[in-house]
Amino acid sequence: MPPNELMYNETHVWVHGEDGTAVIGVTEYGLEQYGDVVACELPEVGADLTHGDDMGELECTRGVWELYAPLDGVVTEVNQSAAQHPEHINEDPYGDGWLIRLSVKDKRQLEHLLTAEEYETLITEEAEEEEEEEEEEEEEDEFGLLEE
Repeated sequence: MPPNELMYNETHVWVHGEDGTAVIGVTEYGLEQYGDVVACELPEVGADLTHGDDMGELECTRGVWELYAPLDGVVTEVNQSAAQHPEHINEDPYGDGWLIRLSVKDKRQLEHLLTAEEYETLITEEAEEEEEEEEEEEEEDEFGLLEE
């Protein structure tokens, strides 16, 4: 179960909002999907982000993970340690592996994020769908329907 004190979005980003500030990072489940982070590109301090805007990317062992802002706000701090040492993101995504701190423009946006329980339901459904797709591919391959 993801940490209860955090909020989440569908792109596997977590938010810890407090007093008009939000700390943002990526979830353990997201890391499982993309693989270990090997490089990290984050916005600069002072960047003005709008919900859904590009806020950087993580280069992972299974591809590039495009990150999108979960809230409107201004970047007040970037975790330089995580940017310089991406292994911190892999080792402690909910702690030392946080990515940015944001001055939130509209705290009401937090209400649109998922609770830990809702996020757990989302990732369970995603995992089930993925498993079904893999089973279908195996069946097709069993009958020689997939080309190599």
